[in-house]
Amino acid sequence: MSQRKQIRNALLAGKKLSPLTALRDFGCMRLASRIQEIRIGTAGDHPLAVSDTWREQRNGKRFKVYYVPDAVSERYKAVLIANSKAGVRPPGRPRGTRKA
Repeated sequence: MSQRKQIRNALLAGKKLSPLTALRDFGCMRLASRIQEIRIGTAGDHPLAVSDTWREQRNGKRFKVYYVPDAVSERYKAVLIANSKAGVRPPGRPRGTRKA
């Protein structure tokens, strides 16, 4: 799974991401670029409203923390639940095929 998809899924799951957590969890050194791709909806994904806020460390250095507002996250979860009950599979490889 690509870094963009991993980050998108983490945001939709309600996680807040900073550059350091993105590096640790996904190996992503360019979080702001991935967030921009998620916001405009590249590679067939729908655009996602990602919010951000500035945080400050004790030494005065600032960084952004990115998150998806609760209303968007809850709406996405509702769609996933409805699709799973209807038997709709998420997009991906057809069943029975393997990654080469």
